[in-house]
Amino acid sequence: MKPESFETLLERFLDQDLNESEKTELIDRLKNDPRAREIYITRMAIGADLNHRLIPEEPLPQKTEQMLSFRPQFMLLAATLTFLIGIFAWIHSLGPKPVATLLSSDGAAWESSLPTSPGSELVPGFLKLKTGVSTIRFRSGAEVVLEAPAHLVLETPMKGRLLAGSAVIDVPESAIGFIMETPDGYAVDHGTQFAVVVDESGKNSTFEVLSGEISVHHPPSGGALHLFENESAHAAKKGVARHDHDAEIGSLPEQPPGIRLNPTGPEVTVIRDPELVDKIHPDFLMAKHSSFLSGYDRRSIFSFNLSEVKTAEIESAKLRLILVPCGIGFAARLPEISDFSIYGTTANVTGSVDWQSAPKPEDATPLGSFSISRGQRTGSFGIETPELLNFLKANRDRTVTFILTRDTDEAKGNGMVHAFASSSHPEASGPSLEIQ
Repeated sequence: MKPESFETLLERFLDQDLNESEKTELIDRLKNDPRAREIYITRMAIGADLNHRLIPEEPLPQKTEQMLSFRPQFMLLAATLTFLIGIFAWIHSLGPKPVATLLSSDGAAWESSLPTSPGSELVPGFLKLKTGVSTIRFRSGAEVVLEAPAHLVLETPMKGRLLAGSAVIDVPESAIGFIMETPDGYAVDHGTQFAVVVDESGKNSTFEVLSGEISVHHPPSGGALHLFENESAHAAKKGVARHDHDAEIGSLPEQPPGIRLNPTGPEVTVIRDPELVDKIHPDFLMAKHSSFLSGYDRRSIFSFNLSEVKTAEIESAKLRLILVPCGIGFAARLPEISDFSIYGTTANVTGSVDWQSAPKPEDATPLGSFSISRGQRTGSFGIETPELLNFLKANRDRTVTFILTRDTDEAKGNGMVHAFASSSHPEASGPSLEIQ
């Protein structure tokens, strides 16, 4: 027998002519068919409007009698509206359900589609941990300790996807079968604690069992391995392979070919007003430009000896500086982006230079520039330009000097002073010249 149309079922429902199985069918259609819900809402609205219009404007006694004659319809409408409210509540309950809870964040900075306050309920979505360590407990009971920088996607109470970074997963009995997927494969837990590392490019994954047992799968090749305590495996595009029993998980960055030069001779900051020399410090190479308080302008000078480098064979060169906080001025008084320039010269520099005697940008060769956002306090910056390469090749067997300036003016007085580590900085590395 051909199933009745939803419209027919609805009319029979309004006429109170449905048996129990037909009522169940009507409810199922309302739950699963958006078009059915639309028809239902429209029909109920029309019915309510008709009932309103059918009651004439007459003296109260007769009007009351008319209303009483419509009481069955009103009772039906009330029941219908109650049913409709229940349907809407059910539809609302279909929204994303939490799959995990953010338990803790130690020194964490986030970029995330999800809330990042400890105790937050987490629906499916992504978490990018920029700094620090964080613990996420899935609803199944599996706990994931995420180490920055890392990118984790929450999918279900029994599944996560690590796209980059490191994680240690602790799986209790309630979560046996928990899956941690990577771009290169996935691990299925069999009651254990294991670690996963995905390199920054997302092209290599390492799995290590800390206790218990996991299975590692590589869908493209169909390969699979069972790993036990202290065993590890490496997954990449071609397949999955077991590591040596005593192999350490993780890998060191590749060492670039060539040499790295450290500065020789003075590394100094000069300040425009000679009375303000107490505003500079040997641990920092400072840069500032201010039209509000020009006496506080700063630029820095540092040198490298190229005599041991065969500059004619140089293929590439990079000048690197490490940004560090020096604690002077306010970032809020800077524009959103500050631009910096590097100049090169072969002028002789002594340790006693000041603003007037130090090499000047207008007398030097522009070699390149870089930018720093207002909110950034640390990081690696520098230049790798054809101008830098040509300058080094043209000055083989000589000492070359670089001048660092900030081109961007502050938005208001007392803006932040940018500082880069000198070779005497207690924590960060000083300038370096990387030559290949």
